[in-house]
Amino acid sequence: MGRTRQLRRKQGGAVAIMVGLAIFVLVMAISLVLDLGHLYIAKTELQNAADACALSAARELSDLSGDALGRATSTGIVAGGGCPAGLDPCPDVAFRNKIDLQGAEVDVQPTDIGFASSLAGPYTRQDPLPANTRYVRCAPQETNPVSIVMWLGGVMGITSGSVSAEAVARLSPSQAACAIPLGLCTQQTTKGSPSPNWGFVEGIWYDGRYGAGGGATGSYNWIDFTPPSGGASELAALLAGEGQCEVPTAPLVGQTGVAESLAKAWNTRFGLYKGSYDPATNRMDWTGFAYTAVSWPAGANAYPNFLIPQRATHTPYQGDAATGLKLTGFSSSTAADHASGGDRRVVAAPVVHCQDWEHAQTVEIKDWACVLMLNPIDGPDAVALEFLGMASDVGSPCATLGMPGGGGIGPQVPTLVR
Repeated sequence: MGRTRQLRRKQGGAVAIMVGLAIFVLVMAISLVLDLGHLYIAKTELQNAADACALSAARELSDLSGDALGRATSTGIVAGGGCPAGLDPCPDVAFRNKIDLQGAEVDVQPTDIGFASSLAGPYTRQDPLPANTRYVRCAPQETNPVSIVMWLGGVMGITSGSVSAEAVARLSPSQAACAIPLGLCTQQTTKGSPSPNWGFVEGIWYDGRYGAGGGATGSYNWIDFTPPSGGASELAALLAGEGQCEVPTAPLVGQTGVAESLAKAWNTRFGLYKGSYDPATNRMDWTGFAYTAVSWPAGANAYPNFLIPQRATHTPYQGDAATGLKLTGFSSSTAADHASGGDRRVVAAPVVHCQDWEHAQTVEIKDWACVLMLNPIDGPDAVALEFLGMASDVGSPCATLGMPGGGGIGPQVPTLVR
């Protein structure tokens, strides 16, 4: 009997040891799962920041003139989750991308963003950016690596782990934002004579009233891409939607009269909505900032300011008092709304010889221009556009495929390639 009790005591001690070892192994397994999951989430968050940084920086490669390096760097930093040095106050959209379960800010430094002419690199920060720059690489926290504190890894002597991420993006021709139904009227009938760009000057604002038969140099006419079926509803659908995405096989277009109803459709691109239009189905641009004689007294060359700081910080429409406009019944979007917008105000527009309408039902599309939509409108005579050059120009903000002279319909859009 005594010997049996002794054996039981020995067996009981063995079981206790086995249970203790099992608990230790279980705790180690749980800590490993939790900490690896923690690192995976942090890696995913950092990758989101890298993607946003690269895409936003690549968007600025559409115009390599001026301080393109500074513009691309600033927009990349803001989109990646930081605030560029010298930008005070920081925009509301800064620090939206965070890591470590959204508990820590992403530190994107200028040196984390590089540029190259090919996907393979090398990625540098040459100032000014070379004319053949096509790719941008963003690797947030590469300059200042981030460490993630382990929750239970300390039991095994592992107190922290590091994560990294990179993204490469470039501009690709897009059919997502196509031509607007507004034709630039030129007095020229032959390209290159008597002046280049069909008489239009880069950076200059052009406006005018667009009634039937009213074409003159520096003015426009509403365009019917599919005569004779056009009308106000068709034009409104193009303005509020994606625009004209197919170049007519026979490049002949008709003319429409004044249409007061187009204001509601036009203004959706500025984040202003009225009636049946809404952000879910009618996209806005990355900024709704309006350029008028009141808000921009220079009356020209607004495009650089449009890129930085307005688009970079997703500035919404600043209000009638600041612009001198009189918009009634429109609801305005916020900076956060514009941050999820698209490339909606840099658009292609057909160039036509409007005087030809005096003796013909349709006229020929002579060329395609790249223009900036400057302001929302309260009527068809308030439209103003800034001429950015021909869509076929090297480095044009608009795409370069499929149009006469090598131009394309719609702006280029940033696309992730790695």
